[in-house]
Amino acid sequence: MKTENRTPDFDALRREIRDYHDAFIDAHVGNRPEFFIGDLAEDYVNVSRGELLRQTKDEILEQFTGYLGSTSFSEYRLLGEPAIGFSKDGSVAWSIFRLKVAGTRTMADGNDVSFDMTWGCLILFERHDDRWVRIAEASNHVPG
Repeated sequence: MKTENRTPDFDALRREIRDYHDAFIDAHVGNRPEFFIGDLAEDYVNVSRGELLRQTKDEILEQFTGYLGSTSFSEYRLLGEPAIGFSKDGSVAWSIFRLKVAGTRTMADGNDVSFDMTWGCLILFERHDDRWVRIAEASNHVPG
């Protein structure tokens, strides 16, 4: 993002990141796997279970297509407002948030498995022209 010696409008940028959360939840509940690859950086990394996952967009799309296609959510919501921050020039943003996720997933053997989990997540974004690109994320859930 070229700031050209002007101060970024952090209120507007914060609204954009907050709107991302609404779209993120809506994509889960509305079974729209393409959402999850639409804003990925080419070198995107996901930190999960102690691993650094570097998947292609096709792999991520396949993963979300299978997951969302076999899952019915009874609850998917933010627990409180995300903590959203920015670099001084507004070119990098982060969001730290908690999610309540519950529902049923049909497993490969045909059995339905219920789940009710609380997740903690961190997403890093980078500004590319007039849009945010996800560069990294990490998440984990409360055991049990």
